[in-house]
Amino acid sequence: MPNYDGFPARKQIPKANFEAAVYELLRLEPTIPVSRLLYYRIPIQHRGPRLRNPQDISGRQLFVFEKTDGENNVWKALNPKQKVRPSPNHLLKLQYQSYQAVLLAQAARIRASLFKFDLPHSFASTWLLISFFSPGLTSLPLPISPTRTFCTALLESKILSTIREIGAPISWPSDHQTVGPVAFAAKQSLLRLIHSPGFLPEARDEGKESAYYRLVLEHGDFGIHNMSITLHPFNNPRITAIYDWETGHVIPALLSDPLMAVTANLVVDENAELAIARVDDDEEEIARERYMGWSKQYFGELQPLAPEHKRAIRAGKEARFLWFALRDWRGEDPVGYFGGLGKWAERRMEELGAEWVDEV
Repeated sequence: MPNYDGFPARKQIPKANFEAAVYELLRLEPTIPVSRLLYYRIPIQHRGPRLRNPQDISGRQLFVFEKTDGENNVWKALNPKQKVRPSPNHLLKLQYQSYQAVLLAQAARIRASLFKFDLPHSFASTWLLISFFSPGLTSLPLPISPTRTFCTALLESKILSTIREIGAPISWPSDHQTVGPVAFAAKQSLLRLIHSPGFLPEARDEGKESAYYRLVLEHGDFGIHNMSITLHPFNNPRITAIYDWETGHVIPALLSDPLMAVTANLVVDENAELAIARVDDDEEEIARERYMGWSKQYFGELQPLAPEHKRAIRAGKEARFLWFALRDWRGEDPVGYFGGLGKWAERRMEELGAEWVDEV
């Protein structure tokens, strides 16, 4: 269509095929409910001039699902108005709070099951590279495997695809940004850092390495907005399906993100301690306390079910910081952003060097 500014068909096609493969993979997995995919078609880019908006859906990507019981975005419906001021009906307020706790516990159990799901190697090797949006990440230097060496190669490829040679485009082409000397110097520092002793944890106990680097399936946008939930008066709510896997990907466990999105993002910090994100600066303190309470409920259920996830987060905090910094950059101020990241890398190399000497 005229002035189209989305992903081209050549990028949409593999993502559509990946999403369809996820639904098929999890179709019979009882602990990870997904929508049942009945039919799908990949997008087709028609030739010819784009002079007017199309009047039909010819060529559009299309997914048809069996209707699952429930609705999405029911979080606010669980507690209308009580989120910001006390309810006149105290019993009703307790009922709504109980509903929220039940939903968070269910979501945590599903998230734990997804993290522990034994992902077939054939699926991981087929879809790991395809499932990433990074525009410059087109190949990997090593065969895909659940090892520390491969995780290092993945980080290296992410750095090289994000920051290329001086003068090359950086971020999306429409941003009209190029790699300058500051970003290029930061790239060299980051590459040295990921190969430094101690940057990625090594196996000290039998099986520990595989616990850190086993390949897992991530949803990519796990939250209340991508769940079908049944809700009936005086009955507990039930999550009946998780959908919208198009931003999903295959990732080493050490880089997995346990985020759960509700009103705020329920997250953990680098030490796997409870935290919240996507909260406005002007949010009232009572609201922040409520969000932290939700985080406590969610991770209080998740972490005992998947304790190896918490250990991986703590062991890989340096790699996670770098990975998320590269993943979340949106193209603004490459000089300032990567200049700061390069300085962080230099500091960490000095600290890791000292730690390594002490350890030896």
